[in-house]
Amino acid sequence: AVPVPGVELSEDRLDLIEGEAETLTAAVAPDTATDTRVTWASSDPDVAAVGQDGAVTANAPGEATITVTTADGAFTDHCTVTVSAKSYQISAAPSALNFSSAEEGYLEAPAAQTVTVTNAGNQSVTVTLPTSTNYTITASTGFTNGTATLAPNGTAQFSVRPNTGLGVGVHDAVLTISGSNGASTEVALYFTVTETAHTHSYNTAVWVSDGTSHWHACSCGAKENVTAHSGGTATCLEQAECTICGTAYGALG
Repeated sequence: AVPVPGVELSEDRLDLIEGEAETLTAAVAPDTATDTRVTWASSDPDVAAVGQDGAVTANAPGEATITVTTADGAFTDHCTVTVSAKSYQISAAPSALNFSSAEEGYLEAPAAQTVTVTNAGNQSVTVTLPTSTNYTITASTGFTNGTATLAPNGTAQFSVRPNTGLGVGVHDAVLTISGSNGASTEVALYFTVTETAHTHSYNTAVWVSDGTSHWHACSCGAKENVTAHSGGTATCLEQAECTICGTAYGALG
């Protein structure tokens, strides 16, 4: 009979995600040993179970130790198995897009900006192209017919641009990007439409007046050349008449 002096596992550590499986192999030396049988055991089968063929199945998050033992001599070796939970996560960069502002009546919107979506979890995720009322969303790299399937660390891109024709006001929004199995992330959008800058235009051919003064007026109501009435002679029956604008003013004479 040729005795067994020891046993060695193919791995001393495994990192698995729940639901995954991997097979360990046990090398019994020497090859000419008479009895090369081994048995397998797990310190916590609820976390990681092992079959008598060395197949390890990850069942739940946690840590377990897989032990192999030789039938001849009861020699052992160990493998630590760490099981992680399934993770469905996505992230977006940048997380905010600032399109600044445009004046009322703008015909060309600010330039489009690109958002990169990354699968930040350990499971594949299918991402849906977001929609918006005031912004145009255009699919780019990785999207096909409005969806992108991302492996862990995989990326896809789309562009965002404010629509033309938006009225005066603040058009900020939160863009929600949704993925399968509850994965979700957001991008904040900022855009403002301002009133068109006004240039005063005064009608110098027409005087606008009240009981004490006269002036030239802009359509917005602004005044220029405001001057008190002057000239003319009041009587006991009529007020004086301003010699510049012709408005009756003052007390009776």
